[in-house]
Amino acid sequence: MVTGANSGVGFEVAQYLARRGAEVHLVCRSAQRGEEARRAIVAASGNSNVHLLVCDCGLESDVRAAWASFSQGVAAPRLDVLVCNAGVLLNERTLTSERVEVTLACHLLFGTYLLGKLALPALEATPGSRMVAVSSGRMYNPRLTLSLTLTLTLCTHWWGTCPPRRSRIGRRTRSPSRSATCCPRQGS
Repeated sequence: MVTGANSGVGFEVAQYLARRGAEVHLVCRSAQRGEEARRAIVAASGNSNVHLLVCDCGLESDVRAAWASFSQGVAAPRLDVLVCNAGVLLNERTLTSERVEVTLACHLLFGTYLLGKLALPALEATPGSRMVAVSSGRMYNPRLTLSLTLTLTLCTHWWGTCPPRRSRIGRRTRSPSRSATCCPRQGS
């Protein structure tokens, strides 16, 4: 299984695996670009055992649905390798429809942590399996705005608390009251 497999490193990894005769599951956000990549990989490798899972790795609901589709009700399907390659780096702070910052959601929370957690039983049940988390150097040279660097707050509902808010100049301010939490799921 390779996330972000419709272009770049993800595409090359998926194509390499297909050429080696592996059953490959491409996890792509765009159905159209994913299908184009799937067809190109099948044509280049001669391996018709290449499948597409449409999933935005920045959305918890999509990751859970993609894993359910992949596992098809089997507690631990065979999974030799999980390559968590999907990523996005935006210049402006942007929230997903689930109210989580896009880069954090895609790279860490859902695209790597949640998918890895869901895949763990399958990886443990498959001898010699691996999970690979791909990163890039683009994070070192994006165009950052003062607003993004000083006011970025992370919703940490995974740990059950919201962090202290930061003011425009980066100093800690009082935490919001529980009724004004940054996390829509906290308290539920």
